[in-house]
Amino acid sequence: MGHTLWGRAGTCHTSAMPDATARRARPKVAVLAWDVGHNPLGRAYVLADLLRRRFDVEIWGAQFPRYGSRVWAPLRNAAISIHAFEGAAFPGHLTVMEGVARRVDADAIWVSKPRLPSYALGMLAVADRNRPLVLDVDDHELSFFGRQDGRHSDGFAQHRGKVDLTPFGESWTRACEPLITEADQVTVSNVALQERVNGLIVPHARDELTFDPQRYDRAEIRRGLGVGPSDRMLLFGGTARAHKGVVDVLQALERLDDNRYRLATFATGELDELRTQLGPLERWLLPIPYPSFDALPAIVGAADLACVLQDPDDPVSRYQMPAKLSDALAMAVPCLVSPVPPLRPLIDQGVLQVFDGDIALEDRIAAIFDDRDEAADRAARGRAVFLDAYSYAAVREVVEPVFERLLEQPPPRRRALDAFVGRLRATFPTATSPTEPGVAVSAARVPRPR
Repeated sequence: MGHTLWGRAGTCHTSAMPDATARRARPKVAVLAWDVGHNPLGRAYVLADLLRRRFDVEIWGAQFPRYGSRVWAPLRNAAISIHAFEGAAFPGHLTVMEGVARRVDADAIWVSKPRLPSYALGMLAVADRNRPLVLDVDDHELSFFGRQDGRHSDGFAQHRGKVDLTPFGESWTRACEPLITEADQVTVSNVALQERVNGLIVPHARDELTFDPQRYDRAEIRRGLGVGPSDRMLLFGGTARAHKGVVDVLQALERLDDNRYRLATFATGELDELRTQLGPLERWLLPIPYPSFDALPAIVGAADLACVLQDPDDPVSRYQMPAKLSDALAMAVPCLVSPVPPLRPLIDQGVLQVFDGDIALEDRIAAIFDDRDEAADRAARGRAVFLDAYSYAAVREVVEPVFERLLEQPPPRRRALDAFVGRLRATFPTATSPTEPGVAVSAARVPRPR
């Protein structure tokens, strides 16, 4: 609904805020995103939205220049307050986090992703005022850097006499990795991550009241997208990256050479980069402007087949449960997936079409369209599984009691997290020097929960 943008320092010089839990009509939870300018905000928003029925919620997150100067497009008109503050290199970013941590007036903290800009902000917030700290892990973050072992130095180690000054880079992400289990509660998005770090599974949930195929005129939406009744619209509904199979699908369509097929995907910067490598394959693309979160269900529901073909050998795929799979299940759209570990439960339930390389991809795609009844039956069962385990109604029953319990039983001090904060301050001793407070340029209110 609105955003608050703090100035460069984002600091406040008041004393620590008193415990407000007893005087609030509804407890308040702050969800911390490591960057609000691109897709990490999506998971943070879902976490906050899940709690809106029972708690007051808000989102805080840095806006690093590398990822733009505006809130991520799908959530610019979000129904939850998003407090964005300027991200910077160290040592300045520690100054920013120190000030922002004092402004986070909430009874509990839910950190989205163990990246330093979100996790360290959470550590500072609970050091300033003791309150529950929950950490959500929805990816194995180190896999994005291509190295997952522990033989590489973390952010505190100097390389050629210099400390890494990029807060969201590999070395600081590595420094956060051993502290994942130090939070009062860990939540994870899928079974593969649960096996790796334990934690309570909180899947990529969707609101079943808006992600409902009965709410939308599918034929009208397809006409608006330029898709005819006999066209075959495949959908890649996420951020186009190399390990996600976008090029594989386009190559399969090239081999099919059937003009009824198109692969719809969202027009992002990542897609622009990918298009420079496609050559003649681009003719099978149907770029769609990135929709708002509210408009997403209609577009997903217009598809004939959702393609989630992750590379099983890519380290990211071993732990990633794509959110676009929840979208497709919710909208009763058939899903074609690769057999990667996070998808095991859904594959075992028989609601997904699986491509395991036993036949050519183009033949697998054509076979799905040749047996529409079987695909529709799987999709209908997928919708039932969604309602049972991935809907807001289902996931709230898991999440709300966690925060109620933590608020009733204040956590003890967390020595490992306090030690991390101490080392961070010692590494950048000038970062805590006084600065002027930032100025709010707009105010936002959280609407009443549904």
